[in-house]
Amino acid sequence: QQISADPNVTRIVSPTNNVVYFLTALSDATGIADVEDLGESVLIRVEPRLTATLTTVTTNVCSGEPQQLRVAFTGRGPWIVTWSDGTTSTATTTPAFLEVTAINPNASRALTTNYTITKLSNASCEAAASDLKGRATLNVSPRPTAVVSGDTTLCEGSTASIQAVLTGIGPWVVVW
Repeated sequence: QQISADPNVTRIVSPTNNVVYFLTALSDATGIADVEDLGESVLIRVEPRLTATLTTVTTNVCSGEPQQLRVAFTGRGPWIVTWSDGTTSTATTTPAFLEVTAINPNASRALTTNYTITKLSNASCEAAASDLKGRATLNVSPRPTAVVSGDTTLCEGSTASIQAVLTGIGPWVVVW
C-alpha cells in the first residue's frame, strides 16, 4: 500500500526475474476505482548479469603487432568491450579472442603495456566494474628498423663500404 498526495506515483522495483506489475486497487478521497479503470500492466524484463574475465597473460610482442587476448563472458551477447587504452572490440561468442595492438614509441627499449577491460555492455545493460576481471601484460619491444647508406660509384675490382644504422634492442641479426 502506498499513499501519495502527488498524482504521479513512482515505485522502485528490483526484480531478479521477468515480472509483470499492475494495480490491483485504487482509491482516492471520494471512493474506490473499478478494476477496469486501473490501467494496463507493465512488464519488467531482467537481463542476465554481464561479466567478462580476461585470461591473465604476460607475453612479448613487437610494437604494432596485433595480439589476441582471450575473454570469457556471461550474460547475453553480443558484448562490447572497452579496453584500458580506449579502443573497443565486439564479441559474439564466448570465449572470444579479441585483438589489441600495443604501440611502443621508444626506439631503444621495451615498454610494458597492461590491458584490462574498463567497460562491458550489450544492447541493454552495462556490467559493474567489479564484474570485469583479469589483466594482460604485453612487453612491447620497438620494431627493429634499418637505414642503409653508402651509394657510390666504383671501378670494377674496387671495394665500397655500405652501412646499416639499426634501431631496436640488440643484439641484431643482419642478413645482407
